[in-house]
Amino acid sequence: MKLDKFVKVKKAMDDMVFALQKEQEDEVTQKDYCVEEFRENKLKAEGKTRLKATLVAKENAIDIETPKTEQETYESEVAEMQKQLKLAGQNREKENTQFQKVITEQRETQRLLKEALVVLGKFYNKESLIQVHAEAGPESPGGFEDYKSNGKSFGVMTMLQTLVEDSAAMEKEAIRAEKSAQKAYEAFAADTTDSVAKKEAAIASKKAEKAKLKKTLTQTRKARKGAEKSLDSLAQTKAELHESCDFLLANFDARQAAREDEMDSVKKAKAILSGATFAEIQLD
Repeated sequence: MKLDKFVKVKKAMDDMVFALQKEQEDEVTQKDYCVEEFRENKLKAEGKTRLKATLVAKENAIDIETPKTEQETYESEVAEMQKQLKLAGQNREKENTQFQKVITEQRETQRLLKEALVVLGKFYNKESLIQVHAEAGPESPGGFEDYKSNGKSFGVMTMLQTLVEDSAAMEKEAIRAEKSAQKAYEAFAADTTDSVAKKEAAIASKKAEKAKLKKTLTQTRKARKGAEKSLDSLAQTKAELHESCDFLLANFDARQAAREDEMDSVKKAKAILSGATFAEIQLD
């Protein structure tokens, strides 16, 4: 009957042992959690560190200046070719203007010379007829000499004819030179236009390359900053883990052993209250 008076005490002891056991289990769970979290944090940090190093290397390797410089070179070359083409066009226009002037002058010269030849030709043809009639008619009265045309007049006609031929030859040479100059200009213009087209295609290619590199650089920088942000977050998490886990991990074995001793002592005390002897519970 006296032992029955300790029912509530023994119940309290059982509750204490149960609570201690629960603390033991919770502490084990917490330790496992800490160990796992530290392991995952380390693995993630190592992965993010490698990723950051890769991204930094990639970022440093991206060369935007080279295509930019090449683009500027092509643009300068295109500007120079267009300038030369414009100058060539202006020179061609001046040459053609001079050609038109020469042609007009030579044709007018030929026209005037031919008209002069026609006039002289009509005169000398008429003079020939007069001389023929004069030779067939009566003799001239005394004191009159027969009229004879100036013998040098035919030399003048020959000279005029030579001038016509020279002028025609000059016109022909001017036309030949004009055709040659125009052909050379057209060939130069075609070659220049083709070169400009190729350079402009190269410029477009360099612009596209530069835009692609800029996009890649932007994405790489963004990814690198993301990796750095993750590393900062992992470092913060690690600090928090140390704050919440270091004491537990450092004192886990001692706390577990102390709690086991406490539970063992409570159990032995309960056994005594239940009628056990000191010999039976083997007190240390």
